[in-house]
Amino acid sequence: MDIKQSRGSALNYIIIGVSALVAIGLIVFAVLQDSPTPTGPVDDGRSGLEDRGEAVLGDINAPGRIVEFIDFQCSACVSYFANVEQQVREQFIDTGRAHKVTKILTFIDSYDNYALPRESDNAAKASYCAAEQNLFWEMHDAIFVAEAEQLAAGGNENNGNLVDRFFEGVITEQGGDVEAFEACYASSDADQMIAQHMADAEAAMDGRVSTPTVFVNGIQVNAFDIASYEEALSGESSQELQ
Repeated sequence: MDIKQSRGSALNYIIIGVSALVAIGLIVFAVLQDSPTPTGPVDDGRSGLEDRGEAVLGDINAPGRIVEFIDFQCSACVSYFANVEQQVREQFIDTGRAHKVTKILTFIDSYDNYALPRESDNAAKASYCAAEQNLFWEMHDAIFVAEAEQLAAGGNENNGNLVDRFFEGVITEQGGDVEAFEACYASSDADQMIAQHMADAEAAMDGRVSTPTVFVNGIQVNAFDIASYEEALSGESSQELQ
């Protein structure tokens, strides 16, 4: 699956509303990142930043490469989406300086009773199946907006909102093939990519996995500090792009 998409500033109307809801209440989570119990780094020569066929935001030939690791239910990730995502898109993606890929983790599910909805896994599967129809970024944004609304209303995780009917609604709104999405979502097609992304996170972060974690041209940056993205893209670090 090699999906290359470039979107402009379509999130402007979303980000303004979401930021108003979460900018104050959630920014504290930036320093209290959701962190799963590490299982140890992957020691097989991988960097964890390799291309796995993820959806690409921006020009694949852009000189810079941004790789982000997120869990859709991670409250710090919601804050990142509301407060930083639009700046990254406008300053680096829309200007052709970089392209971006997202590696999705599902570790928050492990914190809760497995009888509850496994909504990190649900969201990861939904994004994978949306990507099959070139709708990854539309699903990505819709999920984060939905999570921001839940958090602003006092919710936390596994609120029952990230379920099939919600995802199907997004596909319908975007003019996608709902039947094809349902077939993909009901299958185990996404399982390999989900496992691969966790292994990549363990390799990239040396087993100390947290979200959101962002790498720019192979350099881990402060996900909430735009200046650190600029520094990495300007080549001030000697580490090569991975």
